[in-house]
Amino acid sequence: MMKCTKPSKRNMFANIYYLASIASVFYMALFSMTTAANTNSTLPAYPSVHTGSAPSAYFDSQDRLWVAFVHEDHVYTSVSSDYGETFSSAVKVNPEPEKIYSKGENRAKIVIDKQNRIFVSWTKKTEGFYTGEIRFSRSLDDGLSFSSPITIHENLGVMGHRFDSLNINSQGVISVAWLDKRDKFKAKSLGEEYKGISLYYAWSEDHGKSFNKEVKIADHTCECCRIGSVTDQKDTLHLIWRHIYDDNIRDHALMSIDSQQQIMRFTRASVDNWQTDACPHHGPAITSDNENHLYYSWFSQGSTHSGVMVGGYDKNNNKVMAVSVVDDSAQASHPQILMHNGLLINAWKRFDGEQTHIKARYSDDAGQHWSRVTSLVTTQGASDHPLLIHNSEQAYLAWQTQDEGFRLIRIDGEN
Repeated sequence: MMKCTKPSKRNMFANIYYLASIASVFYMALFSMTTAANTNSTLPAYPSVHTGSAPSAYFDSQDRLWVAFVHEDHVYTSVSSDYGETFSSAVKVNPEPEKIYSKGENRAKIVIDKQNRIFVSWTKKTEGFYTGEIRFSRSLDDGLSFSSPITIHENLGVMGHRFDSLNINSQGVISVAWLDKRDKFKAKSLGEEYKGISLYYAWSEDHGKSFNKEVKIADHTCECCRIGSVTDQKDTLHLIWRHIYDDNIRDHALMSIDSQQQIMRFTRASVDNWQTDACPHHGPAITSDNENHLYYSWFSQGSTHSGVMVGGYDKNNNKVMAVSVVDDSAQASHPQILMHNGLLINAWKRFDGEQTHIKARYSDDAGQHWSRVTSLVTTQGASDHPLLIHNSEQAYLAWQTQDEGFRLIRIDGEN
């Protein structure tokens, strides 16, 4: 006879958070469909930052705001010289149509070097389920045109190469990291078990003209959570991702790669003890200060920590710093974190049953003390994940919503 047991309170809350995570994925799919259909007649129907899917934003050296987004099987870019009040006509990046991932966790990316060369990456959908290729293009004429897209990895098997993370350092070296299924496929062909998938990495030292052969830098990553990344003042690249430990414990790992492309550290970044045999679709975010500290924010529903969290890593002493729970409500999700001119900014989404809020809090002493939580902005309809970006002088929230389109909101800390 099957024995039935009463679920524990911890498992009940875990189920609530897991269902909230699935609801978030459905909500993003709904948002992508509604923006593509342009149900709000006040927003333009042509390719636009307001109606395109999953925009990413970046400031160039002239303080212009560039946005990459997806519209009907093409990546586009558009530029604003007035902080998002108006945008140029969109320029098509990939001339031939191709299916493109354009959801909150997996979107087109854009970075720009000191000479205003523009670099864009995205994940092309290929045949089958959860498959893809990492694509790349560049503009050398101030965004007027883009090069023919290339696939940056040599492995072209019909399998998962997805969730790209694009970075550029002060020397103009471009790096791309992504989640890759080739090692899982190989293990399966040999009858071996392989938890999760792998993390691969490639870089370009000729302004995106070519990339080195990709290298594997980690086994056993989670399958469907975005990779957080940041380059510090020493041109060291720091990557953070959801990793699979022990018996399906899905906590976070941190890796640092120096300017000579050598791995400096590979360590556990969080100890939440979230045991789940499914991908939560909630990737982490990371930022760096000028004093050898990293700060990151993430979502978890572990037995040790649950909700939206903030933690950090002391590079001088090689140790994880204290973890604090930011928001343990069931509808808190998709956090961002940014250090800018001494102000540490933490922002995340929260749905209150009627509206979606972007909540924020601030620290001016490297996370030792935090301000009260404030609501930066709200929307009634569907919405994208929040993004924190900056130029040399100012930090901003970039957020696209179904009702209001793309918005750039200045962040000054707590008033």
